Amino acid sequence: MLAPFKLSPELLEEIEAQESGVKVETFQQALLIRMPGQAKSILDDHYIALICVGATIITLHRGSILTPEEITEKLKRIGLSGSTDLPNLVLHIFMMVMKLDFEFYQETRKEIDGLSHRMDQDLTINVLDKIRNLTNQVGRLQSATEDRIILTGAILTLKNHILDLNEVRPNLKEALEVLKQLKRWLEHQEKRLHGISQHFELSLQHNTDTRLRVLTVISAIFLPLTLIAGIYGMNFQYMPELQGHWAYFIVLTSMALLGGGLALWFYRRGWFR
Repeated sequence: MLAPFKLSPELLEEIEAQESGVKVETFQQALLIRMPGQAKSILDDHYIALICVGATIITLHRGSILTPEEITEKLKRIGLSGSTDLPNLVLHIFMMVMKLDFEFYQETRKEIDGLSHRMDQDLTINVLDKIRNLTNQVGRLQSATEDRIILTGAILTLKNHILDLNEVRPNLKEALEVLKQLKRWLEHQEKRLHGISQHFELSLQHNTDTRLRVLTVISAIFLPLTLIAGIYGMNFQYMPELQGHWAYFIVLTSMALLGGGLALWFYRRGWFR
């Protein structure tokens, strides 16, 4: 597939290695730019390799990517129309994938907002799974954003005859500032998720403590009653209290008063709150 372009052996070896990570490197008459794909992709190490040869750009990637014509048409609809020469096409691909990451960030932030609002009403194991998924999404966005910042800096310092950046350099500088802002936003969302996770754990601990407190109160109330029942349940031949006509009612009344008194005592000290 790449034979007609007469790429150098070093570049072909780089392509066959299928390494991950960003890279900007010149190979004789070709330029290799390896950028991260969209962060929403479920593929591990999802990178897009752009090979610039003359006026041609070759894309190597896993998953789907739009054609140059589709990229241009899509970017026209969002106000990023421009020439389809090599520098602009590289910029368009870069900006398109970056825009997809921004859309993914908006979705993630919306999910975090919704999770924060539902936190007090839904303390289930599903919430913990949701926190883990959102943390994973923020992590993927952070990794992709950091790679794009590194890549943009490397492209801005690039000086060769294959890719003339004079026309698109202002756009790349603006994109770099936007990426830095996105990185700060992601750090904020990461802190929010950490706070939500702590709040979730504290809420679960509070619920557990409440249940244990109720069980403790019930045990404390029934412990003396169990003791009385155990004493009068012993099969001794001589137990004078059992011979009284009102003994049964007196014991029941005493047990009710004792239980009620203990319950009132715990209630006044806030154990039922």
